[in-house]
Amino acid sequence: MKKLIENGIVVSIGNHKEDIVNSNITSLVATCIHKKWGDKIRIVVVDCYEHKGYLYNQRELELEIANEDYRLPFRLLQISSEDFSKQADFLIDEYDIVFLDLSSNLKQQSIIQCYNLVDVLIVPTKANIFNLQSTIDFLRIHKETIIPTREKYELKTAIYGLFRGVNIQTNNFKEQYLDEFRKSLSVEFLHNFVLESEATSQRNVTITSVSENDVYENYEDLSREMLNKIILEVSDGLYISTFDVVT
Repeated sequence: MKKLIENGIVVSIGNHKEDIVNSNITSLVATCIHKKWGDKIRIVVVDCYEHKGYLYNQRELELEIANEDYRLPFRLLQISSEDFSKQADFLIDEYDIVFLDLSSNLKQQSIIQCYNLVDVLIVPTKANIFNLQSTIDFLRIHKETIIPTREKYELKTAIYGLFRGVNIQTNNFKEQYLDEFRKSLSVEFLHNFVLESEATSQRNVTITSVSENDVYENYEDLSREMLNKIILEVSDGLYISTFDVVT
């Protein structure tokens, strides 16, 4: 299959103290993209934790109980944060999108090196004071630590907020409360979000349940929005085939 994007794009979903949630959102989005648009877009997920992270451990359990008809929801590699930079060129040559699942500890040098290679950063957050401050701190450290290095090499960086744990039972949840929260952060928020029911159960969601029970379908609109942001905005100036917008 011909690549959609000549120079692959590195994407990470991360924020402080949210590693398992970040991993689950990554797996659900990656599963949706692979199942819905895998014939057009080549993706890989890289577990960058030092001693096998949540996704890789879940994949090992998944393969132990899989039957002969089972199909992997996406390709998953385990590459430590210390080694990722050595293999990054190969991966972006091979794939359109490389999802990095890694710690959000921006004080660790190997993690910083990984974030220096991230073209698109998706920052999940809940709309409450505690998460607001944590997200502000994460974005501040990212701006001070990562952005100067990327700008030095004239690399584009796109950052989007993603609301998670949203309670749609509140009639004005979007028009007032979330809009006020958006104003406190200096990033564009994605239109789609992760519902409260999904966010609260995500610690119990395994990749096996995602692939077998079609939980990923709840993420189709979010995945489509992410892909369009990546293809239309971040890929400006790169070679894009006639499949310009994900529909």
